[in-house]
Amino acid sequence: MKKHLLILASTFALFNCSSPLSDLAISDPSLVYPNINIVIDNTDYGIGSSANVCLNDKNAAFIELKEGEVNINGLAAKYSLGCYSNNMAVKAGEKYEVEIVLADSTGYLSEVVVPAEFIKVKHPIKIKENESFEVNWEDNYTGISKVRFEIKDSTDNWITIFETDIPDNEVIIADMIFPNYDITEGKLILSREKHGSLADGFGGGGINSKSSFSRLIKIQ
Repeated sequence: MKKHLLILASTFALFNCSSPLSDLAISDPSLVYPNINIVIDNTDYGIGSSANVCLNDKNAAFIELKEGEVNINGLAAKYSLGCYSNNMAVKAGEKYEVEIVLADSTGYLSEVVVPAEFIKVKHPIKIKENESFEVNWEDNYTGISKVRFEIKDSTDNWITIFETDIPDNEVIIADMIFPNYDITEGKLILSREKHGSLADGFGGGGINSKSSFSRLIKIQ
């Protein structure tokens, strides 16, 4: 019971860490550190996406604009749990523009393109422990793709046992070191990231996008 209360208290403290700047009409962009993430995830449970704009101060506390607004591709974003977001569906390969409008009505436009999605990924459904296996996919992406394989440990936490960056569309996952207890489930994760262009004037921060593919794999 104490453990659950501690988790709840920590979660409340995290999202209740509001910056004193939330009480002011901010016109100076150097006081604001936007952290913008546009993400699309293809998982065993379907395709999900999110577009989140977190405005922080220099101490990483969350800012809710007293006067001003945040728009993503022209659509107003609402503030909740420390960040601005809306319900738009993120699409791979498209450009996303985030405008942060401060109290003096000046808009600051940042943008990023979401990386291409992984197409027709081929991978095994199950493998034997310490067995190498191949993963490949079909697309014309010319950037770097990250490949990671994780296993669930005895405390149900995921630990990485293989990780690499590749410029191609196929990889052999090998030389994995398994722990000395029974492992029954692994997870294949493919991902691509892009760093966008953050508007000038802010104190810091960044705008990033990510496209990922993940599947659970049984381990015999």
